[in-house]
Amino acid sequence: MPGEVPDLGSCPGCALGVKLPKCGCDCFSTENLAKEITWLKRQPTIEGKNHDKVTPRLRTYKGTVGDLLASVEAKTKPYLYHVWLARFTRRQFHLDCDYFDPDTEAVLLADFSTAMILGSGYKATCETDATANLYVVLVLYKARSEEGEVETKCDYVRFWSSAGTSAEFHHQAMHAVVKNLKDTGKVPGLKRLRVWTDGHSSTYKGPSSLFDKSNRSRCISSHCFLHRA
Repeated sequence: MPGEVPDLGSCPGCALGVKLPKCGCDCFSTENLAKEITWLKRQPTIEGKNHDKVTPRLRTYKGTVGDLLASVEAKTKPYLYHVWLARFTRRQFHLDCDYFDPDTEAVLLADFSTAMILGSGYKATCETDATANLYVVLVLYKARSEEGEVETKCDYVRFWSSAGTSAEFHHQAMHAVVKNLKDTGKVPGLKRLRVWTDGHSSTYKGPSSLFDKSNRSRCISSHCFLHRA
């Protein structure tokens, strides 16, 4: 119905019953749907030496065309919303990497890579090794040649720090990347960043993280953020 939110497990616009041309095809007329036909259908069948076992078996079944159509529609695989969302996100990622504005935008692919243990192997009682987290950012920007052609470039930036993963860690990395892009003249007119990440829980989830970013960015999906540079 118009105005209603569709169930995530099915789609009223993509279901088999909507796709079939029932209103504009003679095959789905009342007379044709009432015709009797036979087809193979799984039916309960009594088996066993003592006839005490019931097993669904394919056997000839007599019914109408309408009955067959209804059984097919009832067993059709439901529309998988999460599968569509994954495909949409992947497609949006490809579009962002190919068609971002070369004068005002850059695409960042960011992720916490590893936590390196900084220790010699010898520890005193109650002593523990320090760790350093590695945050890797791939920076996509477009450079113009003297002939006016635009070519996509990729820089990589690595941030080592003993600080834990957090929204502050992410923001400090973003500030450093923006400063580099502007100061080096790679994207002097940078106004917006398209940030793609795996959505680390300590960095992008929780009231504090969302509050810190509320004035600087907008969430596009669970994997993408738009930041004002």
